[in-house]
Amino acid sequence: MKIDLNRSDGSTTTFDLSVKPSDIELETDLARVKDDISVKGAVSSEDHYTVIEAEIAAPLEIDCSRCLERIPVDQEFAFKTAFASAQQLTEEIEVELDLQDLELSFAEEDEIDLRDVIREQIVLNLPAHPLCREDCKGLCEICGGNLNKASCDCEREETDPRWAALKNLK
Repeated sequence: MKIDLNRSDGSTTTFDLSVKPSDIELETDLARVKDDISVKGAVSSEDHYTVIEAEIAAPLEIDCSRCLERIPVDQEFAFKTAFASAQQLTEEIEVELDLQDLELSFAEEDEIDLRDVIREQIVLNLPAHPLCREDCKGLCEICGGNLNKASCDCEREETDPRWAALKNLK
C-alpha cells in the first residue's frame, strides 16, 4: 500500500491489512515472520505532515540470545509516526520541532510504502535480549552444545580472567 505524502485535504483514511510473510523481509537473522501480519490503522494529514497511527499483530520466531533456540513470539503493539516529503518542507517554511516530533521522518519521494513502515516498526519493537526461559543455560563455550538439553563433559578451567595473561609467562 502506497501512501501519498502530498495529500492535504485533511481527511483520514483507515486501513485493515493482512501482510504475507513473503512481503516483509526483516533483514535480520535473529527473527522470522511465521504467519500473516495484521495491521489496522489510519492515515491522516496534519499541517505539513502525513501521520500514520496503527496497531500491528505479528507472529514471529525469535532466536534465544543464549542458546539460539527458536522462540515463538506474538508481537502486538501500537505506533504513531509522521512523514514529510522534501517538497513539503522547503527552506521558506520555518518548522519548530518539539519533543513529539522526534518520530518525524523525511521521505525523498512523494509517497511511502506502508510495508517499509511495518518492517521498521517490527524491528524496532524486537526484544533486545530474548530468552527461551529465565534460567536458560546457553551454549557450552567449548563444544557449542545446548546446555538446556544435556550437560557436556568438556573440561573447564576456572581461571579469573584478570590473571589469564600470567598463564603465558614462563
